[in-house]
Amino acid sequence: MSLIDRLTAKTLCIGVTPAQLTCVIRNGHSFVTESAFKIDITNENNDWRLVLAALQRYLEQPERPGAGLPISIILSSQWCRMMIVPWSDAMLKDDSMARFLQSQYMALYGDGTRDWAIATDDAGYGQPRLACGMERDLLQGLQQLASDNKHACQSIESVVSVAWRAIADVSGSEHAAFAVAEPRWLTICKLEKGRITAVHSQACDSAWPVELVRAWQRWTLRLPELAAITQVALLNLTGEAMKDDLPAPFKSVLLPSHELQSAYDFVTCDRGR
Repeated sequence: MSLIDRLTAKTLCIGVTPAQLTCVIRNGHSFVTESAFKIDITNENNDWRLVLAALQRYLEQPERPGAGLPISIILSSQWCRMMIVPWSDAMLKDDSMARFLQSQYMALYGDGTRDWAIATDDAGYGQPRLACGMERDLLQGLQQLASDNKHACQSIESVVSVAWRAIADVSGSEHAAFAVAEPRWLTICKLEKGRITAVHSQACDSAWPVELVRAWQRWTLRLPELAAITQVALLNLTGEAMKDDLPAPFKSVLLPSHELQSAYDFVTCDRGR
C-alpha cells in the first residue's frame, strides 16, 4: 500500500476498555464525527467477556457505520500487559522463545498468564525486548468477531503503544519518559533512543494523580537513573479533569483529534482531558 493509500484509507477504530466500548471511522488523519458510537458498560470485575459481547452486538447491527472496513483495535492496559524481557539465546528459535516469554510473564504476573499470547518488538541481538501479552481467548475472540462480520483485522495493540506514537507526533521532541492514566490503571514508561526500555504498570483507584506521583517515587527507588529525568509526558485518558497541576516531573500533553483519544472518549477528545 502506498503512502497516499494509507493517508486516505478508511478504518473502523475500536477502543476496548473494561467500562466502555467506542467505535469511530477514521478517514486518513481525520475522523467521521457522525460515525462515533459509545457504549458504557457496568463491569466491576473487569471481565473482558462483557465487552466482547457488547462488541458482537454492535458489529451484528446490519446498518451500522463502517461495515466491511478494516478494523483497528486499541486495548486497555489492564488486558494488554507490557514488560521488558532480558535477552536470552532462547529467542533465537520460535519454540524456545515462546517458552522463555511465558516463563517471564508467569514470574511477574503469575500462573494465570500460562496460556497468554505474547509478542515482542524487534530489538537487535543481545538487547532486551519490549513484550506485550494478553489472554489468548481475548485475542482470538476479537479476531473471530472481525472475521465473522467481514472485517479485516488490521491491528490489535495496547493503548500504551498508541500513546507512545501520539505523544511523539504532537510534542515534536524526544521524551525520556511518559505516563498514561486510564480508568483504574496507570502505566509509566522509560524511553531511550526511541524505544521503551522500562515499564511500570499498576491498578489504581479514583485518586490517580496522587498515586501517579507515589508510583514514580517508588519506581525511582528501584531505578535511580530515573531521578535525572526532568519531564515526564502525561496523557490523561481517565475522562476526569485534574483539579490541580501535577508536580514535576509530570507535564500534561494535549493531543488533537487522534485514534487514541477516539478509543476512549471521541466526543471530548479535543479538550485533551
